[in-house]
Formats: sequence, structure tokens, C-alpha cells
Amino acid sequence: MLVKDAKDIARKWVIDEGSKLPGFYGAFYHGSINWLSDSSILSTTSDVDIMVVLDDSNPSDKLGKFIYQDIILEVSYLPS
Repeated sequence: MLVKDAKDIARKWVIDEGSKLPGFYGAFYHGSINWLSDSSILSTTSDVDIMVVLDDSNPSDKLGKFIYQDIILEVSYLPS
């Protein structure tokens, strides 16, 4: 899968699921996905790291790794 397509799937998760979290403030890509070209191939064993910003002063550390539409997402929380 192309990095661009994996980012689109991750964005969809943020819109469909992440944005519904209490105190959702925003989200951003984190980690190696930021250094890869959109036209690069993302390994099937690689994950896409997403930081979800919540306006809670003490969010849980992370949702962790899970499969969403054929990619591995690793979602962590960050207080605003």
C-alpha cells in the first residue's frame, strides 16, 4: 500500500472515531510516516502513529496498536 493511501485511511479513522472521543481537540501523524514520501510503499508490518490531542489534562497514555481497514494504527493521546 502507498503511504498516501495509508494516511488517507488513518485520516478516516480520526474523522470517524477519534473525533468522537471526549475532549477531542485535534490529531496529527507522528513518527516515521512523516519522513516517507506519499508515493513510497508502506510495509505491511509498519504502523501509522497518530497523536490524538485531547483537552483533558490527564488523558490515558494510548489506545495502542490495532488494525483498521488493513493498516496498523498506533494511537496515543496527548493533553492540549
